Amino acid sequence: MDRVKKLLVVLAIAVVVVTASFIVLPAFYGNRAAYSSMDQSEVNALNSSIPSSVQVYTQNSTIVVDGNAVIPVEMGPMNAPSMYSFEIYGIINPHLIIMKNSQVTFVGINVDTDLSHNFVITEQAPPYGPMIGMGGMMGGSSMTTMPFLPPVNHGSFAYYNTTYTFSTAGTFWYICEYPQHAQNGMYGQITVQ
Repeated sequence: MDRVKKLLVVLAIAVVVVTASFIVLPAFYGNRAAYSSMDQSEVNALNSSIPSSVQVYTQNSTIVVDGNAVIPVEMGPMNAPSMYSFEIYGIINPHLIIMKNSQVTFVGINVDTDLSHNFVITEQAPPYGPMIGMGGMMGGSSMTTMPFLPPVNHGSFAYYNTTYTFSTAGTFWYICEYPQHAQNGMYGQITVQ
């Protein structure tokens, strides 16, 4: 009889775990159909084609956007000093200066081999707590949305496009909302002029 009770407890736990995975994981990762994937050659092509409305200044880690643009954002680059980083046109966590009324499509690409990431824009300045964002659960609110993108899978990079029109001058921030990532330095400043 003890063996049957133990088996029933194990089965009950398994049902709870499976059920929770169908409820929690979609909320955590977002709709899996919401993002797509690309290969390394597509990532390279995005990074090598800088729009004419974008100026890259590596000496002071600044990128200026004056007009509409599509900008690739690598999340968790392996060549960075920290996995808690964004890389845009070879610059880690650059300061983005965006001219007012520019419409920018950010192509968030997870290049990390073992962690999920996202890229969202917020008005909340650092320092960040461990659960910044998280759908507004723990403080902070994002002006854009992006599901958490899974790590690289056999040379396939998950990506998601998010478009925002910067119609208001001011200071904003781009962050990763995954728990503790922004807190550990995965953020950058946006100045809209």
